[in-house]
Amino acid sequence: MARPVRLLPRRIVVFTALTWLPLLAFSLAEGRAFGTTTLPFLRDPSIHAKFLLALPLVLVAEVVLHNRLGEAVQEFKRRGIVTTDQEARFDDLVASALRLRDSILIELVLFAFAFVSLAWIWNRSIVPVETWIVDAGGGRAHLTGAGQWLVHVSAPIFQFLILRLYFRLFIWARLLWQVSKLPLRLLPSHPDRTCGLGFLEDGVPAFAPVLFAQAVAASGLIARRAQVEGTTVLAFKVDIAILVVALTIAVLLPLCTMIPKLLEQRRAGIYHYGGLGARCVREFEAKWLEGQAPPDEPFVGSPDISALADIGGGYQNVEGMRPAPMGLRTVITAAGAAAVPFLPLAFTIYSARDVAERLMKVLL
Repeated sequence: MARPVRLLPRRIVVFTALTWLPLLAFSLAEGRAFGTTTLPFLRDPSIHAKFLLALPLVLVAEVVLHNRLGEAVQEFKRRGIVTTDQEARFDDLVASALRLRDSILIELVLFAFAFVSLAWIWNRSIVPVETWIVDAGGGRAHLTGAGQWLVHVSAPIFQFLILRLYFRLFIWARLLWQVSKLPLRLLPSHPDRTCGLGFLEDGVPAFAPVLFAQAVAASGLIARRAQVEGTTVLAFKVDIAILVVALTIAVLLPLCTMIPKLLEQRRAGIYHYGGLGARCVREFEAKWLEGQAPPDEPFVGSPDISALADIGGGYQNVEGMRPAPMGLRTVITAAGAAAVPFLPLAFTIYSARDVAERLMKVLL
């Protein structure tokens, strides 16, 4: 785990140099870096947000996921959730997940998809407006040198790195779904209200940098489109809402694979603790309410009271079980990571003072 951390600064420098610096160099050489076009390079928020902020976040997310998800996988065995007779099967599932993660063929397919899809999208959506990306002179619009590098190198690299992380999200969901099919040793009365699976929530913050990076890139793109097309960001409010909801759902879906298992454990736990509680209450009432207690046994300090309370606490834990190993705070964390990058867009419509006043009205 230490090696990816040590290599992280170097990777950030290399990928930034490969994706952003050539765009600056081409734009300077073509005279499109400053104010000679409708949108010069240095005034394009989408590019700087994508390659100077979002791309480093994507690289950081890889390291965070490597560490957090690896720890979560180990917890299944450390907590005894995977029983001894199922450890070999569990190890096979983990090995299968690692093979998928490290597959060179899959990475080549992802890169090819990113390259082909982005080239196709750009070629079909070129706006005939003079920018650092598009040369609209001569009666037809075509990509500049900087635009060619963006479409065929920078954008595919960024999209490839994003796709890799989404593929890891798929692998994580697949692994959890396969593990949920094993005869796990779950504890319905566990105080985390998720049968001891509460540690899986730690995987959601690990994906937060991915959501934040994706939202940063989308926010910058919306700002650029609004600037080039002469519209306001309010025209994209539905798109923003859909993207925030979709990203939030995507990162929470892997935990939903445990819902059938938890519902099954809750139903069984209510029956078991209900029966145990009934037996405990009958014996307690027979002893202390119907006079069967020995005359020399004091009621105050009796272990019977503690046992009755323990049974009641266990039953409450079972009855209050959550259907999925996540709470409201986890949902808010995911939604916040996807939504926060869009907040600066508000300053393109309202002044800082207007935004502050609106926030005060909402909060107070």
